[in-house]
Amino acid sequence: MCETEFLENKVQLLNCYFEAYQHVSGTEERFSLAQVLTDIMHSRPHLDLDQDYFVETYRAEISCLQSHQQLIRAVLDSQIEQQRLYLQRIWRNSRRGSIRDYGLPLNYVPKHPVSVGGSRPALMNVFLLEVHPSLCVASQLYHTLVQVHAELCELHRATSITDKLFLLQQLLQRSLQHFNSLDPPAASYSAQIQKDLYSDVFFEDPVLVEEVGLALVRSAEETDVKKGKEKQSHAVETFSRLLELVTLRHRLLESASETAHLAQLRYTKHK
Repeated sequence: MCETEFLENKVQLLNCYFEAYQHVSGTEERFSLAQVLTDIMHSRPHLDLDQDYFVETYRAEISCLQSHQQLIRAVLDSQIEQQRLYLQRIWRNSRRGSIRDYGLPLNYVPKHPVSVGGSRPALMNVFLLEVHPSLCVASQLYHTLVQVHAELCELHRATSITDKLFLLQQLLQRSLQHFNSLDPPAASYSAQIQKDLYSDVFFEDPVLVEEVGLALVRSAEETDVKKGKEKQSHAVETFSRLLELVTLRHRLLESASETAHLAQLRYTKHK
């Protein structure tokens, strides 16, 4: 019975990563996810030979698989929801495809829901022709969990199978709890900083950024007559500056999030 339950939970975990694999198109990302699938398929319970029975070890392994499956599903479902909101913002106002839309992620039609995983989907149902390449984040999450678990075992000098499984259980359960109770990135900052830095009115809207860039180009053409290569060079320079501003804001957001996280860790440590 223990072996059967272990295999059933392993299949459920595999299905989560396999459905993510169906969305990924990049060669490196698909290879990375394929390696994750292979690692999970070949995983076996780590039995403690010093114990009289293996039931407790099996239960610990099964608990880890269940927590892992819940965590990866929560992360990927959240990613799908966020990606849908992003697509709705891009393709609002029934905008039609044109040469200016080159490079934007493909839109989806919210009709005809399908299940990549068959009758028992591992993730939320998606619609026909709905693809989310950003689900390649699943492989990064898997490798991060493996690395953190290895560092925890080294930090706590865990050598026995029982101790390592206990640390893995704690890691997965706390990660799941932290993700489910995650505050918005701007929650640690004042209202003014939230308004100045985290506002999604402009930089989070690629359509508006494009319109501002085109307006700047047209304004320059009206005030300063430019032809040929000068006109093209000015347009490229304008959008390069906008792209640089978007990149700088992204780096500021990353630094702000890391600062808030470190401050929270320091507060928790000295509490």
